[in-house]
Amino acid sequence: VLFFLFFFSFLLSVFFFFFSSRRRHTRYISVTGVQTCALPILNTKMPRILGDSFLHVSRVDTIVEHTEALPNLIPKPATEIERTIAAHVLELIPPHSTVQMGIGGIPDSVYESMEGDLQLGIHTEMLSDGAMRAIERGVVTGTHKSLHPGKVVITFAMGSDELYEFLDNNPLIEAHPVDHTNDPFVVSQNDNMVAINSAIELDLTGQVCSDSIGPYIY
Repeated sequence: VLFFLFFFSFLLSVFFFFFSSRRRHTRYISVTGVQTCALPILNTKMPRILGDSFLHVSRVDTIVEHTEALPNLIPKPATEIERTIAAHVLELIPPHSTVQMGIGGIPDSVYESMEGDLQLGIHTEMLSDGAMRAIERGVVTGTHKSLHPGKVVITFAMGSDELYEFLDNNPLIEAHPVDHTNDPFVVSQNDNMVAINSAIELDLTGQVCSDSIGPYIY
C-alpha cells in the first residue's frame, strides 16, 4: 500500500507533454491544456498556439528534444441519421451565437451544415476539423462575441495534420487553460451561448449519460 501511494504521488508530480519550437521569444514555450509541468518535450511538429498558453522556461526542470507525428483523428463520413439530426440542431442556433461543440459525427455534421452570414463565435474545450472548415467558410467570425471578441477560444485540438497547421500562429485562435474555458461563470459571460453535446442515454429526471452504456465505454 505504501508503494502504491508513493507511485501515485509521483505520477501526479511529473508530467511529459509536447510543446512548440516555432517561437521568436526564446524564453517562453507554447503549451496547451497544461498548467503544472516538469519535463516538456520539444516537438517540431507541434503548432504554436496563441493565447494564455505560454510557459516561462524557468518553470521547467529540463527540456527533451524528440520529434514525432502528432495524433490524428480523421473524421468519418457523416451518416444519414447524423445529417438529419444536424439539420434539426441547426435550427436552434441563431446568427451571432457563440457555440460549444465537441467530438463526433453529429457536431461535425452541424458544422458542415452551417452556411451563410451567420457570424458565429466559438468558445469550446476541443476544436476539430469540422470547426476549422466552418471558420474557413467564413461562418465563424467571432465579431459578435461578448467575451474574447474576434477570437476562437479553445483548450485543446484533435484532428488532422491540416488542422494543426491551421492552428499554428493563427491570430484568430486563443488557447486557455481548461479551468477558464470550462468555468460556468466564464461561459455565462458569452451572450447567446449555445452548447451542443451528444448523449447516449437520457432519463425522465434529466440525467444524461454521454460516455457509456453499462460497462461499455464509447
